[in-house]
Formats: sequence, C-alpha cells, structure tokens
Amino acid sequence: MSVRIHDFGGGITQLIGTGGRDLSEQVGGIMMLDGIKALDEDEATKVIVLISKPPAPSVEEKVLAQVKDCKKPVVVYFIGGKEEAVLAAGAHFAKTSKEAALKAVVLAGANEDEINKRALNWPLIEEVRAKLTPEQKYVRGLFCGCTLCDEAMYIAMETFEDVYSNIQKNPDYKLKNLHESKAHTFLDMGDDDFTNGKPHPMIDPSSRIARFLQEAKDPSVGVILMDFILGFGANEDPVGVM
Repeated sequence: MSVRIHDFGGGITQLIGTGGRDLSEQVGGIMMLDGIKALDEDEATKVIVLISKPPAPSVEEKVLAQVKDCKKPVVVYFIGGKEEAVLAAGAHFAKTSKEAALKAVVLAGANEDEINKRALNWPLIEEVRAKLTPEQKYVRGLFCGCTLCDEAMYIAMETFEDVYSNIQKNPDYKLKNLHESKAHTFLDMGDDDFTNGKPHPMIDPSSRIARFLQEAKDPSVGVILMDFILGFGANEDPVGVM
C-alpha cells in the first residue's frame, strides 16, 4: 500500500503491520482496533487505510463498528469484502489495493485528474497474448506475500471458476498436493505449508525458483505471476536471483 501511495504522489505518516492472524476469530482484531484508535488521534494523519485478507465475519463487524466512530475518512480494503457493510460504517470501499491507494491520496487532497494512474499497456498485452498457443490457458501465481496472493486469487476468481490454492477458503479448491498445480493455481509460498523448517522465500528464494522452473515447463501455463518484496531481512536482490 505504501508503494502504491508513493506511486500516486502521496505519502504515509504511519504503517502498522498487524499480521494476517490479527483479524482471525481467535485474536479478534486487537492490533487493528488499537491502530485505528491511534491513527484517529494522530494529528499528522489525514486518512486511514485498513487492509486485510478476508477477516472473520465477527471481527469485521467489530472493526467496522469502530470505524463508524472515526473522525477521519477511512478507506477499507478487505479482500473479498462486501461494499454494503463498509458503506454502512461510513467508510470508503476499495475492491483492490490500487483503488484503495488512489482513494486515499484523493481524500488526502490530491487532484485526481493529475494523478498518474498507470493505464494498462493493451498493445503490449495483445502482442504477448498472440504468441501463446491455444493450450496455454492457465495462470500460476507464486507469491511470497500472503495478502498479495489473496488479492490476485480473488481477482482471478471473478473470471475463472477453477482457481486452486493452499490458502483457499473453499475446501473444494484447496490443493490436496502442494507440489502439483491444478488449473489456475495461486501459491502463498510464505505459508507454514512451505516454510516448516525452511527460511521464508523472501529470504531464500530457492523453493520458489524450483517451483518456477516446474511451472514454466508445463505446456498448459500461459502466465506466471510473482511478487517481489523488498526490505530489511529480505533477499538483497530478489529479482536478480529469479
């Protein structure tokens, strides 16, 4: 989110990473609720943006109830969330991280007409698509970031029915064999499934490189989708090693 906001010419005052489990039933959104309160009281913050992979319904209700009492505009990007519930809380709904960032900078005072929204390069897309064979019809996502994996997967699910993952909520589309992709497959390679006894792929990308080679050899694959996360503790050159 901070990268996207920077792309649109904005900036951030605070970034609080709550962790993916914070909005689970067991934890109850403790960190996000504290974060909303702190940011609402922070004089330098003009707009609050909330981001989460799909939260537990009861926790989402609790968070939106607190949002309703905020003195500042709040943009809510809960992957797969319902617009009605967000609007009922008096907040601004975002369907994607790009939309959330755009709404945030506009609410903070940026001129929407002057923002570089980075339109898709359709001529290049058509040129690449023309090179694919008819059997190259599947997308395979290999992600280090869980929320990034979730976002891409939910967007794919709007177009395709057969979207499988190790983090799918629907048990019918949860991968039975992690080492074998099916149809459109999105893998969170930072999940416990892949990191038990091994470094996270942000640090050591060898497991993702091996899976990349496996997917690249599959004649039914048309697109391989990846994220590259920079920062302290991450691999020094994740794009280079890939």
